[in-house]
Amino acid sequence: MAAVINGNKVPLYSQIALAIRQRIRTGVYLPGQALPSLRDLSAEFKVSLRVVQLAVHDLEKTGILASHHGKSVTVMETERCERAAILFGFIQPYTSSLAFDSQVFHYAGQVFNHLDNFLVTRSSEGRAEQEREVARHLLKNGVQGLLLWPIENDPNAKFFADLARQIPVVVVDRLLEKSGLPSVIFDSYENGRAICRHMLKKLRRQRLLAVIDNLKISPYQALMQGLRDEADALGRTADLTVIQLPISETLTKMATGFAAQVEIYAPYIERLLREGGYDALFCPQGEFVDYFMVEPGVLGKFADLRLGILCGTEADPNLAKLQELGVLQWVVDHPQMISRGADLLQQWVLSRQPPKDVAPITVTLKKGHTP
Repeated sequence: MAAVINGNKVPLYSQIALAIRQRIRTGVYLPGQALPSLRDLSAEFKVSLRVVQLAVHDLEKTGILASHHGKSVTVMETERCERAAILFGFIQPYTSSLAFDSQVFHYAGQVFNHLDNFLVTRSSEGRAEQEREVARHLLKNGVQGLLLWPIENDPNAKFFADLARQIPVVVVDRLLEKSGLPSVIFDSYENGRAICRHMLKKLRRQRLLAVIDNLKISPYQALMQGLRDEADALGRTADLTVIQLPISETLTKMATGFAAQVEIYAPYIERLLREGGYDALFCPQGEFVDYFMVEPGVLGKFADLRLGILCGTEADPNLAKLQELGVLQWVVDHPQMISRGADLLQQWVLSRQPPKDVAPITVTLKKGHTP
C-alpha cells in the first residue's frame, strides 16, 4: 500500500515523484512501459489528481517520464533513478535501557546512509505482538524491505514468511526457525569451538567456566554446543562447565538502578570459581564481567584466572579497561552483519530474487591478545 505523509515538509507531489523514481529503480515500472493511469495513482496514493499531475510533470522535466496526450505516461529513462533512495524498515528487540540499543541503531543508520537509502528503525521491545504490529505499520507506510532482528524464542516465523511474499525480509543475528528467510548470522558454533580450544589447549588452562545468557536464541544455543563439542574433541569434557544466568535481564536492572544485583551475582561467581577450581572463564557480555567481577574486586582474588568476552568493533572505555586487565576479547562485527543484511535486502528488492546460501560470519581474537 503506497502512502504519503500529510504535514511533511516535503510537498505531496515530491513524495509521489520520489515513489515513482523508486519504483523505476526497483523494476516495478520498466523502460518503455506505461504507468498506471493518473486516476489510478491518485486513488492509490489517496491524493488529488492535481497532485499526481504535478509529480508527473516534475519527472517529465528531467526526462524520466513522457506524457502521450490522451494516451498514457511512459518511462523514458532509468539512469537518473539509480540513486533514488529506497525506504527500508529495521525491527530490533532491544530497549533503550540497554546501551546496546543505541549502538544497533547507530550501526544500522551508518549502513543504510552509505547505501543512499532511507531507514526507519523501531524496537519490538522483545514482544512478539509488538514485532508484528511494527512490521504491519512499516509495510503500510511504504517500506520496500525489512531487516529483522528477531526477539527471544520468536513465534513469528509464519508471519514473516507470509510477509516476505509482499516485501523482502532478511533476518540478522538470530535464526528465525522454520521461516525459510535468508539470514545473516555469526557462526556461533564454530566460535564456541575456537574459544574453548584457545582456553583449554593454547593457554593450557585446567578448567573453563562458561557463563552464558539464558535467552532462548540460536546464537547462545549454538555457542554452548560448540564449547561442549570442542571440549569433547580435546578429551577435556570434565574440564568445561557451562551455566546459564539471566544476564540480559540483570544488566537491564543494573541500568535502571538496581545495584543490589551485585550483592547477588558477585559472591555467586566467586564461589563457583573457588569451589570448582577454575582458572579460565568465558562470558559473552563484557558488562557482566565488569559489573560482577572487576568492580567488586572478584577478579583480583584469582591471580591466575584468564577471562574471555565478546566485544564490538567500536572503541568502548569499559572494554579498554578490561583489555588493560588482560581480558581476552573476541571481536563480534555487528556493523559487518548489518551491512551484509542490508546488501542482501537491497539486492532482493532490485532483482526481485531472494538471496540464497548466506555464509555465517566468524569472530576473531582482538589483535594483541594472543599470548
